[in-house]
Amino acid sequence: MTTPTPSCNHCQVGSGGFFCVLESEGVKIVDHEKVKHVFKKNDIVFDRGDSPEGLYCVLNGLIKIETENEDGKSHILRLVGPGDILGYRSLFGHKAYQARAIAHEETHTCFISKEHVNELVKSNPPLAMKFLELLSSDVKRAEDRLCSATDKDAAARVAETLLFLDAHYEPGKPWTRKDIADWAGTTPETVMRQLAIFETQGIVK
Repeated sequence: MTTPTPSCNHCQVGSGGFFCVLESEGVKIVDHEKVKHVFKKNDIVFDRGDSPEGLYCVLNGLIKIETENEDGKSHILRLVGPGDILGYRSLFGHKAYQARAIAHEETHTCFISKEHVNELVKSNPPLAMKFLELLSSDVKRAEDRLCSATDKDAAARVAETLLFLDAHYEPGKPWTRKDIADWAGTTPETVMRQLAIFETQGIVK
């Protein structure tokens, strides 16, 4: 669903928005060209195999980027919250989306077409540098998660997931055992058992 879009100068994300590095002319382009979308919980923002037509910037809510293995088990690759963007790797790589984006809760986004994204990147070096920093962070995060999956047992991964979610997202988010399992690379049953152990130890309640 699309709705009218407010000016970037009055964005609810504030100075934390990805496009806040733009100067006035760039802001005018974004203001003029962006389209606001509202996704209900479990709505698909884009699916694996779709062609990227632009970028989504999250105003509020939360989006899960997930993939499936050969057995159909889903894994959360990334969580995208207010001020974050999604779809940039496929857009700049000129490839179809390699994963699915699903609204974890009702989420409002601004969509900017790839033509205008390319125009902004070419004419605004600070924005281009911010994309490079973001891609570098993605690589580091992927390396860390790979090391965690191979070097740590399920208990450590569950604990690490709880700490990550607590540190990066507002309190009270309704994380399910499946959400935690998908992020930790284990099963909901293992998460349930480990949470019971943590509770017995007085670590969680």
